[in-house]
Order: sequence, then structure tokens, then C-alpha cells
Amino acid sequence: MKEKGEITVFLSLILVCVISLLLGILESARTAGARLYLQMAADSAAASLFSQYNRNLWDMYRLLFLEADTDEAVMESYDRYIDFYMEQENLYPMKNDGSRIIEKRMLEDDAAAAFEEEILAYIMYRLPDVASNLAGITEAANEAAKAGDFKSLLETCRQAGRRTRKLEKARNSIENSLQKMEELRENGSTAIGKEQESKFRSNAGKLKVEMEKFSGYVDQYEDELEELKAYGESMEKQETLDDAEAAGWMGQEKTAYAGIIKPASEALTDYRDMCDAIDGQMGCIEEALTVLDTDIGGEDEEEEHDWGEIERLWNLLEIPEGTAQGEEDKEKSEALDRLEKLLDADLLSLVLPAGTEISGKEADLSGIPSERLKDKGTISFSPEVLLINEYAFLYFNSFLEETKEMGLQGEHILSYEQEYLLGGKASDRDNLKAAAEQMLAVRGAMNLLYLLASPDKKAEADSLAAAVSAGAVPVQFVVSFFILTLWAFGEAVMDVRCLLSGGKVPVWKDERSWKLGMEELLTLGFLEQENPGQSESGYGYEEYIRVLLLLQNRTEKNYRMLDIIQWNMRTIQPDFEVSACIYQLKIETTAVQKHVFLLKSEYQTVVSAEKKY
Repeated sequence: MKEKGEITVFLSLILVCVISLLLGILESARTAGARLYLQMAADSAAASLFSQYNRNLWDMYRLLFLEADTDEAVMESYDRYIDFYMEQENLYPMKNDGSRIIEKRMLEDDAAAAFEEEILAYIMYRLPDVASNLAGITEAANEAAKAGDFKSLLETCRQAGRRTRKLEKARNSIENSLQKMEELRENGSTAIGKEQESKFRSNAGKLKVEMEKFSGYVDQYEDELEELKAYGESMEKQETLDDAEAAGWMGQEKTAYAGIIKPASEALTDYRDMCDAIDGQMGCIEEALTVLDTDIGGEDEEEEHDWGEIERLWNLLEIPEGTAQGEEDKEKSEALDRLEKLLDADLLSLVLPAGTEISGKEADLSGIPSERLKDKGTISFSPEVLLINEYAFLYFNSFLEETKEMGLQGEHILSYEQEYLLGGKASDRDNLKAAAEQMLAVRGAMNLLYLLASPDKKAEADSLAAAVSAGAVPVQFVVSFFILTLWAFGEAVMDVRCLLSGGKVPVWKDERSWKLGMEELLTLGFLEQENPGQSESGYGYEEYIRVLLLLQNRTEKNYRMLDIIQWNMRTIQPDFEVSACIYQLKIETTAVQKHVFLLKSEYQTVVSAEKKY
């Protein structure tokens, strides 16, 4: 029987096609698996890389960041992890053809936004600890906003009043000089009538000196007026206050201030004319003294003078008439000057409780994160900012609380860290001083609100303003406001001293909680009270720090927190740098792969892995 092979050949050809199809399908599945394997390797390598977060930073401040000096160091670690997967013997043969960072987000980027995200992620786990502080957080934000507006009002009124009083003092010097010159002229006339040579010489000499001084008084008046005008222009450029009440008082202050400038400018013109008139009469005094020095008597006669000629020359003197004004209460004016000088001095010594010892710690401000800050950011009362502030109270010390735990054995470079957030100074003393001054400003603003709403106390200030300034109504209005700011500030000194003693002060004062009377203010009696009366209700020192932090620029506050973290971290890790902390990375990897079931050459696959804390 004859055999045939057609079927065998046919089946062989079919088998080759079938095997090729199966191997093609298998290679396709392997290629897809290789791509997924590579992506898994990249993700796993990125996760492993981020597992190298700084343990000290986590233990001390519960912050997760990867610290690396250079990108090369990051990629070296990343490549080590991903190469482990590529070196495995499996159906996915590949090798690393290079990895690179295509996106990187550092701790300090975008106004330290990553720092804020880390804090917010952590603070959620501490809500039970801060819940009581968050109870009145909305009210605190509103009070901070109102305090901020009245703080601006207080500072404006204080500066305006100070400049107005300087102008008034310069005007008083001019008016007193004119009055003195007139008295000397009259005394000289009396001496001429009685032919009293020595008395005439004395009055003539004093009058000449006073005339020479007059132009200096006018120059001083002009300088003060220029400062007054310049500040008036700056007042007009100020932003409108959000609080309607504060804005209303500010409008009245600006109107009164503007009402001072025009009559003062007109008065300056008159004073300049007086200068010319007085300078033109100096010759009369000199001629009268020359005649007096001439002896008209004979050799055997007693010395005689031509008193008639002297009288004629003296009568040519016409002293300009000053502006009619009321009599200033010099005693109260001097008391107000002493108070103003006191409140412009070192206020920390006024508010510290007796026997208080201040920390002498200092920090090095070179190379700190806030040194690199360009934009301080804005003031924000958002919920995120309020929670970030609470983080500061969990981990940073203050004047009244120096026992915060940081974990490990790290030390606090500064003892008053919360105060550093407000002051940004190198030493604890300077930061406490800055915090106390800000607290005084806030308390002063809140106290000013009470004074403005109290008709009796407003009347006392108006009465004192009328006594110490004999000028026009606008002048008395501005000086009255100035007195109210000093009164509010004097009460604030007592308030802050109470807070630094561990007591509480009501946010808004009333008749019962107000401590300082006008008499005690002017006599500085409030400084003798070592332990001002404390209230059972109100805010304590830490609550006022919260209010002040709400009034702090957001980015500036964040960077100062980073300053503290960097200082304290360096006590256990000397080379720690906030600028080297990485929060998020996106890494691109190129892998060279080989086909297993195909004879084609190598091919490249690119994958990217993104990771953040």
C-alpha cells in the first residue's frame, strides 16, 4: 500500500502557526505583565525611599519629611530599591537605563504649604487635647479682627496726638516768646522813665537775645507743621477699617486732624511776618545801647545820658501781638508729658511681676528658614490657621509654660518659643518684650473701645485736653483722643502685668473690671500696684497669645515655627536643615527590557512613580 504525507505536512504547517500564535499571545501577556511589574517596582521603590523619613523629626514634632542634601543622594537610594526588582530572575528581564526626578516639592515651597498639610494631618489625632481650646475659636477670631481694627485706631490716634502736642508746644514757645518780649519792652520803658541804667541794660540785653531766638521758635513750629502734614497724608492713605465703630472714630480723628493743618499754616505765615518785623527792629535796641554808652557830661560833671533820645529809640520798638489763648494748666501738662515719656520707654520693666527672672537664652539667627522668607503672607482667620496655631501650643514653650515635651533628649534653644513666633528676635528677653508690647497694643485697643463708649470717662479726657491745650476745637479733639489712648495704655500695663502673673483679664471691660482712674494715671500711681486685681473670668496669658497669633502674618508665622524646629533638631542632629526636607516626589524611570518569546531586539519602557507623605 502506498503511503501519502499531505496530512503530515498540513498539520506541521498548522502546528507552526498555532505555536506562533500561542507564543505571540504569551509574549503579549508577558509584556503587559512586565509593564505592570515595572510600575509596581517603581511604586515600591518610591515607598521604600519615603520610608527613610527623618526619625528624629517624627519623634520630636510628629512631622514626616525625607531629608536629603542632594538629588543625587535621593536617586542613589531610589535606584538601589528599584534595581532589586530588576535583578530578579523571572519572565520580566530588564535593566535600569536611568531615573530622574521630574517634580519635587520641598517643605518650604509655596509658603511652607507642605508644613501646614503635615500639621493638619497630625492635629486631627489630637483633637481631644485641643477641643476645649477650639470651643470659642470663632469668637476669638472675631475678637482678634475687632482688636486689630481698634489697634490701628489706637496707634493712629496716639501718633496724631503726639504730633499735635508737639505743634502746640512749638506754638506756645512762640506765644510765650512774644509775651516775654513785650514784658521786657515795658520793663525797659519803666527803667528809662526812672533813668535806671543797669536795669535798662539788663532788659535791653534780654530783649535782644529773645528777639534772636524768635526765628528759631518759628523754624521749630514749621518743622512740626511739616511732620503734621506728612502724617496727615499717611492717614489718608490708610485702608478703611472693617469694623464700623472703629471706622467711624477714625473718620472723626482724620477730620479733626485735617482741621488743624489749615489754621496752623496760616499762623505760620503770620509768624514769618513777625520774624521780619522783629529782625527789622533789632537796630533800635543797638542804637539805644550806643546812646547809653555815650557820655554827654563835661570833664568835671557826673556822667549823664541822653535819656530822651534813648526813650525815642525805645518807643520805636513794636512787639507783634500774639494770638489770644486760654491759660494752660502747666501742672497737668507736665504730668501728661511724664506719662507719655514713661509709656514710650522700655515697657517690659513696667509689666513684669516683681521678682521675675527672665531667661537669658539666645539663638543664632543666621541660616534660619525665616531668613529666606520674601513674602510674609496675609492675616487669615481660616479654620486651618486656627488648627495650625494649636500645634504651636502643643509643642512650643512660653513664658508661663516651659515644660513642653519634644521626645528624645532634645533641648529647647529658646525658652519662650511662642513669644518668638510673635517677635522673631534672637533672645528670650527681646521676644518676651515684643510679645508684651503686642499684648499691650491689643489690650490698649480693647480698653480704648470701652473708654470711647463711656461718657463719663470721655468727659474727663475732654476736660484734661481743654486744660493742657489752649488751641482750637480740632486741637482739643485730637488731644482728647490722645489722652484716651494713654489712659487705655495705662490700663493695659496693669492688664498685662496681671496676665504675666498667671491671672485672667476680661476681653471687654466694664465699670466693675476697669481699674485705673484719671488721677492715678497722671500721678503714675498705677505703677505702684505690684499685684493688680485679677478676674475670675476672661482670657489668660495663653489665650491672649492665641489672639496675637491670629493677628500674625500666616507665612511669617510658619517660617518662625520652622526656625524653632531647626534649632531644636540640631541639638541631636547637628547637620539638620529644613531646606533639605522633601515632602513629595515624582520620579521617572526608563527600563530596557527583552522579549522572551520573540526574536526582536530590546525595547524601552518609561514609568513614573509619585509619592508624598
